Amino acid sequence: MDYSKYFPIVEYYRLFVQPINSSRYKIKNDRMMVCPLHDDHDPSMGVMVNKKQGEIFHCFGCGRWGDVVELHMGVMKRLRGIYMSYDEALKDLCRIFSIDYNTLPK
Repeated sequence: MDYSKYFPIVEYYRLFVQPINSSRYKIKNDRMMVCPLHDDHDPSMGVMVNKKQGEIFHCFGCGRWGDVVELHMGVMKRLRGIYMSYDEALKDLCRIFSIDYNTLPK
């Protein structure tokens, strides 16, 4: 499912990742940023558009990739110590972006 229309990755990064540590998590441009999923110091995570999934992230440093929901799952696990299912992460993204979960396509 393409959730990038509801939760753009760069906007998610600005709203949720950067406030965790704004001096560390920087955006180089609209497509490259410091990866929050490993001990990254230089922007190595990029945002690309996939025809089936919409926006996806890919880190050239740690090799992780996926959609915004999977990114949020990884961020919560690494930076907050919270394990979330895909659906729990999707509901949390709705909270972050102030979107009613029931309005999302199933």
